[in-house]
Amino acid sequence: MTPSDAHAIVASAGDAILATDTAGMVTFCNRGAMPLLGYGVDELIGHHVSRVISEECHEADVEWRREAIARRSAKAHEAVWIHKDGHRVDVSLMISPLFPDADSDAADAVGTSIVARQLTDQRGLERSARHLAAIVESSDDAIISKDLNSIVRSWNSAAETLFGFTADEMIGKSVRLLIPDDRQLEEDDVLSRIRQGGRVDHYETIRRRKDGRLVPVS
Repeated sequence: MTPSDAHAIVASAGDAILATDTAGMVTFCNRGAMPLLGYGVDELIGHHVSRVISEECHEADVEWRREAIARRSAKAHEAVWIHKDGHRVDVSLMISPLFPDADSDAADAVGTSIVARQLTDQRGLERSARHLAAIVESSDDAIISKDLNSIVRSWNSAAETLFGFTADEMIGKSVRLLIPDDRQLEEDDVLSRIRQGGRVDHYETIRRRKDGRLVPVS
């Protein structure tokens, strides 16, 4: 296969293929990148690759490209890219070191090649769910989910701190364990409104910790 043949194959591939120099500037992109990202070739080449990468993935992208060059090997990743119109695109990536010629054992890498493919809707949903779960777990607010029978389904670290119960102690148990006897009707009202498709804005009340101490909460 001649170099021109290889270039033609890469240029027409269905996956988005970008090349960057060691500083992250885009030096090549194929036609497959156009539908994925919405940019024209001249809008990407000469610009930093961070232009298409979501802000939360910037640091990881730098590290992945640095790792590919240092290890002289390819590795798969998942990330979120940003389409020209602003919507987020979940992608799987293969990031490889880019060498100036076939003698890669002797040459230093001149950059990276990035092959990107949009994740299926299900994969994207799973990734989004993991991201949201991480946000909930790291929140300073106590965040609890329950079913319509008041059974706790999730319990983050801040809930452990506020109420004294661990997740293992509360998941599968009734959230009513936290509610003083004289406030049990509050839970009945909340569930009734939720069952009817309504919502309950924040309100101030009292809840009971594991040690029996009452705490005011919003």
